[in-house]
Amino acid sequence: MMEVKEIILSTNSGQIGVLPNHAPISIAVDIGILRIRLMTFGVNDQNTL
Repeated sequence: MMEVKEIILSTNSGQIGVLPNHAPISIAVDIGILRIRLMTFGVNDQNTL
């Protein structure tokens, strides 16, 4: 089973990383790469979509 450790996305003022149980936030998302960091069986993997 794979769990998401963090997502990193582009905003109009830079990049933001969102962790599990992150407080709700409202931001303007920009065009760019969405990165998803996965935690798989205790090993950290970084995948880019």
